[in-house]
Amino acid sequence: MTLAVGAQVVAQQHVVNRQVRGQRAITHEYAALAAALNGYGLADGCVVSRLWGPAVGYYANCTSREIGGHDGSITSHGLAALARTHKVAVIRTSSQRVPAYARLWVRRPLPGCPPGTPWVAYISP
Repeated sequence: MTLAVGAQVVAQQHVVNRQVRGQRAITHEYAALAAALNGYGLADGCVVSRLWGPAVGYYANCTSREIGGHDGSITSHGLAALARTHKVAVIRTSSQRVPAYARLWVRRPLPGCPPGTPWVAYISP
């Protein structure tokens, strides 16, 4: 019995260590995306939307507004209207279509994450 409990503890420790490593890596990626957005002029009062919006917004000192999904809080028309008074960044992979409301916004490259996938931000003027 003691041997079985010991083996279970070792297995659980392995799982926890793997999860901690993964979380550290992804936190670094959020911070790198946020730093890039801040370098492009996003500052307090800004809004981040789409891929990893809530986490990246947190690290960039921006709010996050999502058009759909479980975190949906605004429409595309609402986000476009918000962009007239606030800096807004929409994060996408480079292969995704530009949202209609962001066609005239500035496209900026972002650090690739996951590796090998070019990410971009469309930033309102």
